[in-house]
Amino acid sequence: MKLRLLPLVCSIVIFLAGCMGDDFHLSGKSADGADIVLEGQRGTVSWHWGPKAYSQPFTLDKKDLSHAPSGWDGTLDLTLSGGRRLNLAGEHGTFVCKKGCDDLHLPLVWTVADK
Repeated sequence: MKLRLLPLVCSIVIFLAGCMGDDFHLSGKSADGADIVLEGQRGTVSWHWGPKAYSQPFTLDKKDLSHAPSGWDGTLDLTLSGGRRLNLAGEHGTFVCKKGCDDLHLPLVWTVADK
């Protein structure tokens, strides 16, 4: 019986490992809306300021995230395509932009969004 379950258990483990990728999505807490979408080592920051919409690709410099029952904790360091750096730190699924958001008119507070 145990040998017959082994292929099933291995298949489930492989499937779950594939579903738990490096993707991460933050949604800005502002009336205009903003998103940070990380896919692997790259991503896109999108936001609105007044009537204009902006979007910039970025590369991930550092990602130190952990997930607990209370939500996501950790830090993200990003470098936008124009060279500007963003630093976000968070606890319990709420992240605060510590550096780089003010000049671009990005929200200071972000929450983890569903994938």
